[in-house]
Amino acid sequence: MTQDRLVKIILLAVAAIIILAVIIFGFYYFYQSKTDYNYTIPGVPYYGFYNHSFNTELPIASALAEVLGYWGDERFNLPDLAKKFPTSQFNQQTFLDLPKFFQDNGYEIYSGKAGTGKELKEIKKFVNSKNKIPVIVFQKNSLNPDRISSGLRVVIGVFDKEQKVIVHDYIFGNNYEISYQDFQKLFPSEQKFILAIWPSAELTGKIKGLDANPQPYPERTVTMDKISNLLEAGFDAYIFSSLSGFAIASHLLEEILESPDAVYFLPAHRVYLYSLLALNQFYLYQKEPQKLDDVIKLINEKTLPLNHDLSQPYGDWTEQLEYFKNYNFLTDKIPMPFYVLGQVYLAKGNKELARKSFEEALKIYPDYSWAKEAIAGLK
Repeated sequence: MTQDRLVKIILLAVAAIIILAVIIFGFYYFYQSKTDYNYTIPGVPYYGFYNHSFNTELPIASALAEVLGYWGDERFNLPDLAKKFPTSQFNQQTFLDLPKFFQDNGYEIYSGKAGTGKELKEIKKFVNSKNKIPVIVFQKNSLNPDRISSGLRVVIGVFDKEQKVIVHDYIFGNNYEISYQDFQKLFPSEQKFILAIWPSAELTGKIKGLDANPQPYPERTVTMDKISNLLEAGFDAYIFSSLSGFAIASHLLEEILESPDAVYFLPAHRVYLYSLLALNQFYLYQKEPQKLDDVIKLINEKTLPLNHDLSQPYGDWTEQLEYFKNYNFLTDKIPMPFYVLGQVYLAKGNKELARKSFEEALKIYPDYSWAKEAIAGLK
């Protein structure tokens, strides 16, 4: 082969490579230009504290219900998901169970554990105008170093121009905005969990599918912005209480209830928070009977005056009140303060007043297992 011929072959090869590169770049540019990364996916339902219960077993289930609801999958409801994936049992194994659950029920999945700084890049492959696939992520609830709670939230939008992510979050409400920078920091260093699901071809014909005309997202309420940080502290208080950290739990609950923004909670929420505070103080003071009178005072002066007409409309809580009524979580009173009062009287040696308190709790809610067990113990 002559030298001139070899040069011509090399030049042709180079030209072919350049043309191929131009085609690839052009295709990529065309694809990117057609994919909007300043976009919120329409029609992802919100299930959270503001339209459902303050049941502490719901935060994990609510995220799952949101993505299943988006795809129109009516085989699962929120209570069933809460039983299958209770928040109190959420652990490392759950990160393996969740992808398998969706695969077993006909979904294609992407389960990513991207390295630091790459989470958003992975999420944007799904949350965009072309694919419209919401993504479940596991994150800390906030960047507050004093907070320990974490959970699942659903990414429904990304905005490169404003450098922000839009999520549905059980605690912080629907359409909650987080800056790109803060969003990256919310991933725990030890667990970068990202989960995208979409129906397989086989499943598509068996479920309702996407809503052809999704309703616009409701505006965030004033209450969401006022109490989300208090609610976050409340989840920490619940965690510490379940771990016998009664002093820390009591301190957190006192801070919540003393906040001026506590008035934005439903009266039912405040009854529950005061009752939880009284229960923690009861455990804290069991060996100091003289301090138990302070617990009785807390219940009689703070809790019971609020414990009436709890099913009445209050502020912008109409949706949650409907949930309470539908699932019999609430009539006009909550039994918990009477149960705590009974335990306090029992610790003080007054079995008669203890019995009357437990019976009062059962008048409100006849199936209240704690009060049933307490009365059985008296016998």
